[in-house]
Amino acid sequence: MCVHTYIHTCIHKYMHVQAHTPAYTYCMFTVPSTLEFKLLPNPKTIPQVARLVENDVAAIDINMGCPKGYSTKFGGGAALLQTPDLIKDILTTLVSNIKTISITCKIRCLRSIEDTVELAKMIESTGVNAIGVHGRFKEERPREPAHYEYIKAVKDALSIPVIANGGSLDIKTYADLAKFREHTGCDSIMLARIAQWNPSIFSKDGPVEAMQMARDYLRLAATYDNTPSNVKYCIQQYQCLPSEIVREIHHANSIKELFNVFNIVDEYTRISEELMKKSTFYHPRRQGFVIMTPEVFAAAKFDQAGINGWNGTEVEESNQEVGLRNSRGYEWEMSFVETCPLTEI
Repeated sequence: MCVHTYIHTCIHKYMHVQAHTPAYTYCMFTVPSTLEFKLLPNPKTIPQVARLVENDVAAIDINMGCPKGYSTKFGGGAALLQTPDLIKDILTTLVSNIKTISITCKIRCLRSIEDTVELAKMIESTGVNAIGVHGRFKEERPREPAHYEYIKAVKDALSIPVIANGGSLDIKTYADLAKFREHTGCDSIMLARIAQWNPSIFSKDGPVEAMQMARDYLRLAATYDNTPSNVKYCIQQYQCLPSEIVREIHHANSIKELFNVFNIVDEYTRISEELMKKSTFYHPRRQGFVIMTPEVFAAAKFDQAGINGWNGTEVEESNQEVGLRNSRGYEWEMSFVETCPLTEI
C-alpha cells in the first residue's frame, strides 16, 4: 500500500502534530502491505521514520519515480535520479538499519539505456530486495508510450527482482497483464492508472460493471474507515459511471451520502452498527488516541464537529471497547487503535 494513494484505513497510529489528522494509517485486518516513502531525501531521518512503521508493513519503498513538483521541488521523487551518491547513501543507510522487512525502490529511465542500467546496478549494490522501473523519462507523461526496452535491459543486468511499471496505456484486459510482463521480461508488474480506472483489471473472470465495483468498494471503505474525500476521489476515477451518478458523488459529503447515491444506504446502517462496537478517541492533552472505556466515554465532551474538550479525568489504558463517535465527528465510523503519542513522529 502506497501512502500517496490515500488508502487510510483502520488504525490511526501516527498523527500530524498540529493538524490532528492521520499521517500514516494501516488496517489490522488486511494482508501485509508496502509503505512508499515520499520524504525529504535525508539519509539520517528516513531510517528513523522507517523504524516507526517497520512492524506494521511488509516492505518500505523509496519512490524515485514521481515527476510531480510536490516531490521534485524538495529534491525527492524523480529529482533524486540526478544525485546517485545521495541515492546510495539513503538506500545503504536504510538497508543497514531496517533488517526485519524488505527495502525496495522505484526509478524512471535516464537519458540512455546504459545510464539507466548503471544506476540500477548501483542501487542493487546497496542491498535492496527489489527495484521497480517506470519506463518513461522524468518529463514524459502517461499518454506517451513507455520504453519497454529500458525496463528489459535493467532486468537482464540485475539479479534482484525487477518490477515493470508504466504499462497502463497498453493494458485494456486481464490478458494484457501477462503481455506487459512478457515484453519486459520482469519478475512482476506494477499498475497505477489502469487499476484506478478499472480495479477489475485484476479479475480473471473479466471486467466488472462500474456501478457494481463502486458498491463493492463502498462496502470496504466503510468497513475499514476510509475518509469520505478519498472515497469520492477513488470512485470518480472509475470509467463508465453514468454522468448523473458522477454529479451526485461530487455533491456527497459523507460516506453515508455516498452509499445513498448507489442506493445501498441500508448496508451502510448495517456496517455502522457492527463497527459501533469499536471506536477511537483523540485525547488532546495526551496527544494521541486511546482505546475507549466507559470511564473515558463519561469524561469526554462532544459537539457536531467532534471532540470539544476533555474534563481532565485520567484513566488507565484498557482493551475494553465501547461505541463512540469517531474523532472526525461526522459519522459513526469506528476503529480500534493503540495509544500512540504524537512525540513518536
